[in-house]
Amino acid sequence: METTFVRLESLTYFGSGYAGLGNRYRILHTNIFDFSESVMTETESLNQDSADIEIADALLEIVRRCEQVMAHAWMVRTFIKHSDEAEDFPELMGLARIIFDLSRALETRINDPASYLKMLRKKIAKLKKASLEFEKDAPLASMHTNFQQAVCSINACCEQLQYYLDEGTELLN
Repeated sequence: METTFVRLESLTYFGSGYAGLGNRYRILHTNIFDFSESVMTETESLNQDSADIEIADALLEIVRRCEQVMAHAWMVRTFIKHSDEAEDFPELMGLARIIFDLSRALETRINDPASYLKMLRKKIAKLKKASLEFEKDAPLASMHTNFQQAVCSINACCEQLQYYLDEGTELLN
């Protein structure tokens, strides 16, 4: 019976300003008896590493774009929180709470795109539901242009986050 050891080489990638992001591991199988390594040729290995780096860069870009979208959602939250109408219509605060919850959940995962996208996948349904409720409640609170624009903005945020989530999920698969 042959014994095989597994040696892990860390392929830590530092890119796009996210230090320590994308720790990837390549498994090298070494036969203990003749020390022959069953690994890819150097060219194949370099090509695979380049592909991994491209995917990591693309995932980092998706996280960066999601954070930009979340900044827009945060401004909708701020508008709702500081509007006088929120006192008379407390149901408007539901969206503000969901945006806060989503922002806090995502910000802890910004350095791990796979985890970030997993959390976004988990929380986006609540954001969509809250934005639909806000779309119904906002005209009851006020017909002011600011409320109309807030509805438009949060709907665009939901669409963009879903788009980036789908794009990131495709890259991870």
